Amino acid sequence: MKPSKEPTSCEVQLAVRRKDAPPKGATMTLRELLDRYAILNNLSDKTIALYGTTLDRFRDFLRAEAGDPAREAMVADLDDMVVSKFLRWRSKTPHRNRVPKPASVLKDRTQ
Repeated sequence: MKPSKEPTSCEVQLAVRRKDAPPKGATMTLRELLDRYAILNNLSDKTIALYGTTLDRFRDFLRAEAGDPAREAMVADLDDMVVSKFLRWRSKTPHRNRVPKPASVLKDRTQ
């Protein structure tokens, strides 16, 4: 049997960094993702504005949940439970002094 080689301190540090590193895309904001997606898919200005409005409402929801007025929506926030809570919040929370129509909430759900 071969004796096992002890890892060097550099190898140990690399292993720790990989384990503790944030998931890929976790540090990208949803606005940055939209910018990239718009270019890659040649989206129209109207579509970009529509998606941007939905992202603004999602950011508002996250800020309300966290109590942090500077919080930005991140790719890592796209979790089934978070999005479900957002859709419920969106259907009940007034924006510009009115509650959105069910069709608007459905639109947000499909985007």
